[in-house]
Amino acid sequence: HKDKKDYEKAMVDYRKTIEQSSGFYAAYVNLALCAYFTENYDVSLQALTSATKVKPEKPDAYFNRGNLHLHLKQPELAISDYEKSTPVYAFCTPSYCLTVTKSP
Repeated sequence: HKDKKDYEKAMVDYRKTIEQSSGFYAAYVNLALCAYFTENYDVSLQALTSATKVKPEKPDAYFNRGNLHLHLKQPELAISDYEKSTPVYAFCTPSYCLTVTKSP
């Protein structure tokens, strides 16, 4: 598991990449993951939303944003994103979201 400082440094690098090439889908997704691991949930959400605009056909950003919404106890938003990530992530059903958000 990486150190928090490694994630923060990586976030700086991903932001630089995005500044140079705003259409670089993987940079948004990776920025979002680093932000999530450092509990910068607003940054993570913004990066994932940008990723869905860059490549709306790719399911990963929707899946990860659904996971973020679940973590933030927003099952309705998670369901919406999971529906966009199927069939690749078919296990993400409304009942799954409700079950996960009710667990301790």
